[in-house]
Amino acid sequence: MHRALTLIAVAAVALVLGTAATAATQHQLVGIEVNSSPARFIGTLLDQAGTWNATIQHNPLNTSTGATTSITGGSFSITTFRPYAIVQGTIAAGQITAGPVTVFNPWSCRQRFGVVGALTSGSFGGVLTHYGFPSGGACVPVAATFAGSVTL
Repeated sequence: MHRALTLIAVAAVALVLGTAATAATQHQLVGIEVNSSPARFIGTLLDQAGTWNATIQHNPLNTSTGATTSITGGSFSITTFRPYAIVQGTIAAGQITAGPVTVFNPWSCRQRFGVVGALTSGSFGGVLTHYGFPSGGACVPVAATFAGSVTL
């Protein structure tokens, strides 16, 4: 009887450890867009010391409110400092959805975009925000930020 209980306990521990080893890791991240075509982002992790970067390839960006743009590919890299690790991967697909343009005054505006996508092993999502100047109902961007999360 003692041997059976020991085997059950060992099996239970193995099951728990096996499940923990395959649990998804999520990171909160923020960053800036440093190039618009292809879209290249760099930034920092919010939940632990680390950095990230991504290159997102997409069709021409449709900025009409509610319009969508397909993400066609790309790559990403996350570096954590404690513990030190580098995770790299491929952006498989996704979608960018345009929000309305907010005009603050004749010289500044903002437009937000919802971004969701699939990685070869995981997913990402967040908000891309363009800052710029208004022109003909559009917000002509001069800078952009991204805030969101990635699940690996």
